[in-house]
Formats: sequence, C-alpha cells, structure tokens
Amino acid sequence: MRIGGIYEADYPIQLLRTQLVLGENETSMTAIAIVFMPESFVIGADGLRQTTDKSKTIYDAQKIFKFQTEKITAAYGWCGHTVVWNEDNPEQVFFDFGAVTGPILTIASLLALDIDGFVENVRARLLAHLMQSNDMYTGWISAAKPGSVARMLVAGYFNLDPFSFAIDVNQINLLPSVTARRFNPSNDLRVFSGHPSTAEDESLKRVPVDVEDARNLVHEYIQKCIDNPECKDIGGRTHVAVVSPNSFDWIDAPEISS
Repeated sequence: MRIGGIYEADYPIQLLRTQLVLGENETSMTAIAIVFMPESFVIGADGLRQTTDKSKTIYDAQKIFKFQTEKITAAYGWCGHTVVWNEDNPEQVFFDFGAVTGPILTIASLLALDIDGFVENVRARLLAHLMQSNDMYTGWISAAKPGSVARMLVAGYFNLDPFSFAIDVNQINLLPSVTARRFNPSNDLRVFSGHPSTAEDESLKRVPVDVEDARNLVHEYIQKCIDNPECKDIGGRTHVAVVSPNSFDWIDAPEISS
C-alpha cells in the first residue's frame, strides 16, 4: 500500500502568548491567516491547489468554508493531507477530511451545551471517523507519515461568544491521534499556515483599524507568501470572509463558493 494525499501544509501549531505561530523547519503549500476585530473575525486563504493526479492546477480553489446553525456561526479551513488516497489505485480514497467536516460540525453543535463541549465533540467524532476508515481500509493510518497529517482552524461564535480552536490530526504509534486546542481571539494578524519567515515580517505586526484594514492585512500576508521563492505552491486567488455573530459573508469570494 502506498499513501497519496493533497498536501497543503505541515506545520505544528502552538499556543504562545495567545498567538498562533508556525514551526521553524517546514515549508508550506497553503496560507491561512485570521484577525479578530471587535465585531467579527476576518479570515482568508490562498486559492492554489492541484488535483490528486497533479494533471491540473486550480487557481481559484476554496479553502475557507462556512458553518452555521442556530447556536454557531463560524468559518473553518483545513491544511495538510486533506484527501488521502491509495497511490496504487487513485480512485480508492481512504479519507476525505473536507467531506466529513460538515456532518461532524453539525452533530457536535447539536450535542454541545457550550464551546468546550462543541470542541470536544468535534475532536471525538473526527477520531471515530478516522478509526472507522482505518478499519475499512486496514493499515492506511500506519502507512501514513508519522506526525502531522492534517490540521483545521475553526473560528466564530457560539451563542454570540467568540471562539477559535485548532484540530490537529497526527499518526502516532501507527494509530490516528486527534487533539484540539483553544485560542484566545486576538486583534492582530494570526497565522495558521504559510511560511515562518513571512509570518515574522515586521510590516505585518500591526493592529488593523477596521474590517477593511484587517482584510488588507490578510491579503498582505498571503501575497508575501506567494512572492516568497520558497513558497512555490502558494498562490492563486486569495479569498477572504468576515464572520460576525450572526452571519458569514465574503469580502473576496472564490469564483465558486459553497
């Protein structure tokens, strides 16, 4: 068995003085950044993606998605091996993180009484899906590269209260591991994925004055990643959304959005 995957990023994410920060020894193939304003979250990503067989490059891919129920309004985005398939038979998909996310978030939101309950339900249900997939396609988890497989950032409002958290999926001792970490929303740029040197750019370390300025700051970060010669797989059209307590709206929409 050989493992294939749509590879977008491979960074450990850490909580450091409430900041989302990147690792220092990896390169990235996607860029996601977020700013928390008093009235909303502003979140964006680049739009470059290759098809699984690398025969086609998409420049307007959607990487930020909407999730909304009576209790929750949020945005989420994955990076890493978001689709994992059998390289010996590319039509055999072992796991598709994007496909399971909507149902997992929906069930978790129905069961959760508070934000912590929502986060834990998401974590536990994703792990259950991974275990079921590994039972169906025995051994694909153990064949995956040890360490980071995929990561998801979720940010929004639970009963009008702001929250953000990361889900980390890893292969540890030949088994799937899913961990969740809450973050304190912050009103300056927070980088979820991209390139470490770009994230440290001094010109990005400012507090935006309004939503439009936050949108510009997200664009600046992603463009700096695109311009970085070490980030050859980051590019395409940047899309940016604003998430308020009751709505998800595009500032810069991908050509086809869901």
